[in-house]
Amino acid sequence: YPAASELHSMREFDKLREVYLRASKTVLLTALPISIFLATVSTQTLRFYIGEEFAAKGSVCLTLIALGFLINILGHAPSVTVQSIGRPGTAARYSSINAALNILAFIILIPRFGINGAAAGFFVSQALLMPFLISDVSRQVSVPLRDLIARSYLRPALCGVVMWVSLELLRSHITSIYTLTTVGLISTGTYTCAALCFAVDQRERAGIRSNLRLARLRLPGMKPERLPLG
Repeated sequence: YPAASELHSMREFDKLREVYLRASKTVLLTALPISIFLATVSTQTLRFYIGEEFAAKGSVCLTLIALGFLINILGHAPSVTVQSIGRPGTAARYSSINAALNILAFIILIPRFGINGAAAGFFVSQALLMPFLISDVSRQVSVPLRDLIARSYLRPALCGVVMWVSLELLRSHITSIYTLTTVGLISTGTYTCAALCFAVDQRERAGIRSNLRLARLRLPGMKPERLPLG
């Protein structure tokens, strides 16, 4: 928010668009592994974390919620950006529409499908609304949708496919909470390697290394001179 606000006030519109694209990619890269894991192995997660009966009745709900939040989070960077450039009305308008769509979907679906209807209502409302929010804000900051998809969404999505494939290959080995955790770590590690090699560019890798060095500096007993330079 402060970076986009400052760039807009200084009329650095090219840098503002760059921040918008990078923020959109970062949000998606962060949300994808959590959502894919919960959506793909929802039954196993609930079975070994809570119980068989809960898994039987709640796995569809968890899958829909995970996918709904994945779509919802795509609107995070656009919502923050449009407020930072002095147009909070856009964010407020879409928030109001989002609330109305959720309530309408709940009224229609919950009486017929129960908790699955609630989850489906949330998923449907996000799937209907977020493309319009993203398109509207991208237009306001002069970012073509094709650029947003190519630079912010496409490569993270392909990394998500890699993680999904690894989960599908390993899901038959999930027989306990320990194997569930192991499969989660392996699939997340696969996703992380794919993201670092394919989705994260050189500038972003430098930022990650810089943040890791700062994190090490904050560790108790760690001195700056012990850190490698460059």
